[in-house]
Amino acid sequence: MKDTPRTFQLTTGRLVVLLAIALLVSGCTRTQPVSYYQLSAVDSGRPAIDTSAIGEAVIGIGPLLLPEYLDRPQIVNREGPNLMQLAETNRWAEPLAVSIPRAMRENLAAALATESIVYYPWSQAVDYQIIIEIIRFEGEESREAHLEAVWSMQDREGNIVLPQQRSKYQVRATPADSEGLVQALSQALGRLSREIAEKLSEKR
Repeated sequence: MKDTPRTFQLTTGRLVVLLAIALLVSGCTRTQPVSYYQLSAVDSGRPAIDTSAIGEAVIGIGPLLLPEYLDRPQIVNREGPNLMQLAETNRWAEPLAVSIPRAMRENLAAALATESIVYYPWSQAVDYQIIIEIIRFEGEESREAHLEAVWSMQDREGNIVLPQQRSKYQVRATPADSEGLVQALSQALGRLSREIAEKLSEKR
């Protein structure tokens, strides 16, 4: 039986509607572009610390311990005491286990005016070893950066020259978005680095 003009019009209309729905669904499910971020060293503008106490000492950073919830590419935001959000479209350009020690090295090098700083594991003897455990390194609803770390210092024989210290920093993210949050996390890491540098400068 041949389609009448009315039947043909109805069939064409349905096809147009289905095509429109398919295009709408395709647009809604299109993958959003991913932005990649990297921590940076922070030049606080403060003068280098007097390093006469440590002389030409070689400083080792590490090992660095990270909680498993941070061992992932997504930037982590805390939305509540027990709720974490992973930003699927805002990711780290490299693992935090790599970028945190590098940013700290650059911060320490600027604060102590030395390049005698190496990463764990190292192939040479170090005079001071900074052992760091990161407890928190996250955003709070992208408005504030939180850094909490426990760290200690040993000499080249493995003797503890500074027992475990707990350091906490909160830095407002400006602007309150992913880029501002990464900048705030970098600043918090810079403050921790400065604290470690000041403790190093006191060693005799």
